Formats: sequence, structure tokens, C-alpha cells
Amino acid sequence: MKINVLVFKLSIPSFMCLFLATALRTQEHAPTVDVCRADRAAWHDTEQETEYFVQERKHIDSGTKNRNPIANLSFKEVDLRMIEMATCLSVDEPNLDKYSEMTSFYSSVLSDRYHGFIVRHHLMKQLMNEDAAGIR
Repeated sequence: MKINVLVFKLSIPSFMCLFLATALRTQEHAPTVDVCRADRAAWHDTEQETEYFVQERKHIDSGTKNRNPIANLSFKEVDLRMIEMATCLSVDEPNLDKYSEMTSFYSSVLSDRYHGFIVRHHLMKQLMNEDAAGIR
């Protein structure tokens, strides 16, 4: 149990450092409207996104590996895409809804990764207990 607590305590700062480091890196300069539109066009595939969720549900329910290409993206790549799409919200306001949709999608993918990590390392009970105690 003490090892799980240590892993959990070390993991949260690691995730925060990764998130902050990528956020700081992407703030060097905002993408142009053309870059925003091109990246969204390259990354957005409604069918593939829907299939990601279908396979992720199967993964959660029965342990079947999610073989969708989006599931194979690294955490860092998903995070960078999410941050870029969030930045595009203010760069290309006429397409705000499209970037918002992509930001939400990638946020969901990251949430799946967090959930998987918590479950794999048997930290759900600790999370629930701490949350019930108001530790946030």
C-alpha cells in the first residue's frame, strides 16, 4: 500500500510537469489560421473518433486492446494536439466550434489514459477514499 501511495504521489507531479512543460512550449508562438485549419483537417476523422470510443468501451468492459490509431498516439502527442486546438479557439474564431470539439475529444482521450493508469496501478480505491474525505 505504501508503494502505491508513493507511486501516486510521484505520478501527479510528473503529469503536471509534462502538462505545464508542453503548455509553456506551445505558448512560444500561436499557430496561424492556416496551421490550425490544416492540422484540424489532418487530425479530424469522425469515423475514427467514433471507433476510438467504441473500442475504448470494449477495452474498459472486457480488456480488449484498443487498436484504433488514436489509441496508439503517445500521451505527449495527444496533449500537444489538445493544447494546439485550444489555442486555435482564439486564433480562428469563425471555427471556434470545430476547435472546441477537437479539444474536448483529445481531453477525453487523456482522461482515458489517466483512468487506465489509475486502474492498472490499483489506485481507484485510494482516489475514491481521498475524494470522499475532501482531498482534492
